[in-house]
Amino acid sequence: MTLGPMKGCERIHAAFRGKRADAVPCAPMLIRFAAAYSGVSLYDYLTDGHRFAECQIRVAETFDLDGIMCASEPTRVVHTLGGTVLFPEDGVPHVEKPAVSGPADLQRLSVPDPTDRSTRMGDLLIAVEALSNHFRGERSVFGWADAPFAEACNLMTTSVMLMTIMDDPPFAHALLEFCTRVVCAFLEAQLVLGVDAVGIGDAAASLISPEMYDEFAFPYERRVIDAVHRRGVPVKLHMCGNATAKLPRIVTTGIDILNVDQMTDIHLARQLAPYLCLKGNLDPVGTIYRASPEDVYAAGQQLIRDVGPRRYILSAGCEVPPDIAPENLKALVACAHDHEVTA
Repeated sequence: MTLGPMKGCERIHAAFRGKRADAVPCAPMLIRFAAAYSGVSLYDYLTDGHRFAECQIRVAETFDLDGIMCASEPTRVVHTLGGTVLFPEDGVPHVEKPAVSGPADLQRLSVPDPTDRSTRMGDLLIAVEALSNHFRGERSVFGWADAPFAEACNLMTTSVMLMTIMDDPPFAHALLEFCTRVVCAFLEAQLVLGVDAVGIGDAAASLISPEMYDEFAFPYERRVIDAVHRRGVPVKLHMCGNATAKLPRIVTTGIDILNVDQMTDIHLARQLAPYLCLKGNLDPVGTIYRASPEDVYAAGQQLIRDVGPRRYILSAGCEVPPDIAPENLKALVACAHDHEVTA
């Protein structure tokens, strides 16, 4: 029996539950593209939650996306905690002065109030609230925060944090404990606003060995995931880079959705965890940016055949470039929505 038309959020929830759906959901990560497509400067987009929401609403409705990611960039918590952040002209902001350089800095910090709309954490809540209210019952809105290990790298810089886990493991764990409390508070504030899913990003964890991941990233990811699950909301883990060697451990974090980067073996992920909803892993540059719409469609179709259509969300492995051809994004969505998820 053919299913009737479904809402985007219904397709997303069917995917992580392994249920039938009228189509494979499509939920690419559109960060800078949303600003560029709307003709909004990246600075205004990243510092004005209302603009952020307006841009995301425009691309979601124009391209009929099933899910919207509230990911933006990794300096919101750093800035809120007193680090110095530089905003290049229409470029991605970066940390000039870290918020944490050592134990003394950590002792001075406390978990910020994420609902303070005057901060950059609070600014994201403005966007989350607007998106949740606009799309409730229509499209999934994924709340967002970096995972504790990634956030520790944001606060100290990645290179310093990588040295710290080798030279001073006790301090590294103390910082990770603090980051876990910050991340949980940030996500809780977003859950209160009505997001129906949560994404956590742990890109920096792709840089460490499986053994280091097991000690410094995995247990803190688990605590965040468990906290969100206690609210009855599914969690997606996004790990940029090549995480293939860590897949046997990643799939045991308790996540509902694994966003698989194009450098990670999605076929191994499916083999290791047939119960897990996978998302990805088209190459955002080689395929989504450089290929023709016909080739984008064909690449998506091949992935659906290989790892879907059940428990699968079609998307690129990571954020797509800001200047992709709109026709390529349309082809990606059309590919997903042309494939029914049957019993």
